Amino acid sequence: MNRIIIYLLILSSFCCMYTVVATITFRSGTSVLQASSGASITLDTNIPNCNGTIIKKTGGIFKGQHIVFNNGFIEEDAHNAHNISGTLQPAAATIILDGHKTYHGLKGKSLQGILVSNGDNRIEGDIQLGQNIVFTDSTASLTCALLRSLSQNIALNGGTLFLEENLDFIDGKRISGSGTIKANKRRVSFGSQQLPWDASIYFDGANDLAFNSDFIIATTLTFSGSSVINGHGHHLVFGADGHIMIERGSTLELYNLEVQNIAQNSIILLDSASKLVLHDYIVRWW
Repeated sequence: MNRIIIYLLILSSFCCMYTVVATITFRSGTSVLQASSGASITLDTNIPNCNGTIIKKTGGIFKGQHIVFNNGFIEEDAHNAHNISGTLQPAAATIILDGHKTYHGLKGKSLQGILVSNGDNRIEGDIQLGQNIVFTDSTASLTCALLRSLSQNIALNGGTLFLEENLDFIDGKRISGSGTIKANKRRVSFGSQQLPWDASIYFDGANDLAFNSDFIIATTLTFSGSSVINGHGHHLVFGADGHIMIERGSTLELYNLEVQNIAQNSIILLDSASKLVLHDYIVRWW
C-alpha cells in the first residue's frame, strides 16, 4: 500500500516554512499531506485530483494555490475529516463547489466557508461551518442536508437553495440576498434576534417558516405551493415597500402572530385560487 506522508514539525524555537513548486500527485486514497503545528506550506501550483487527505494541525498553515479534491478529505485542528469533491482555496479559507460538487461533513467543525457556483451542488452532514455560505449568482444552486443548526449566514445572490433537511439558524444568522428557496416541506427557522427581510425571496413549499422574534418585511416575499408562517407570538411588520405575494393556486397560512402596518396592497393574491388563512392572529393598521 502506497502512503505518502509529509510531516512538517516545529523544531526548537523556529517555524518550518516550505514552498511547494512542483505538482503534488496523490497516488491513492491513503496518501496524506500534513501541516503540523508551526509549519507553513505555500503551494505555488494547484494540487489537482486530490483523493487523499489534507491535514492541518492547530498552528499549521496552508497558503497559495488551490487544492482540488476528488472524493478526498480535509482534517483540521483534530476535528473529524470531511469528505469533499470541490476546491479548497487556502487564502480565503473557502471550499468552492462549482457544479456537481459535494461537501460531506462528519460530526464536528469546519474552518471554511462555502462558495457555490453553477448547479447541482450539495452540502450534508453533522457539521458546524466556520464561515458563510455564499452563492455567486442566479446560476448557482445547492442542496442543503445539514443535521445541526446553522451558525453562519447564507447569501443567496439570486441563487437557488434546495432543502432535504430542516434548516435552523442560530440567533442573528439569516438568509440575505434575493433568490429561491425550495423548502420541500422542511422547516426553516430563525433565532430570537429581530430580523429584517430586505431582499426578495421566492419560497416554494415552505410549510414551516418559523420566527422566534419580530420580523420586518421591507421587500416582496413570494409563496408558492402550501406554505405556513408561524410567528410564535411575535410581530410581522410591513415596511413601506413590504409585500407578501401568494402565487396562483397557492395557500399561505399565518399562525400565532400580530400583523402590523398592513396596507391595501401588503398582501397580494395572484388569482382566485390563491388563499390566505389566518390562525391566532391580531391585525393592526399602524
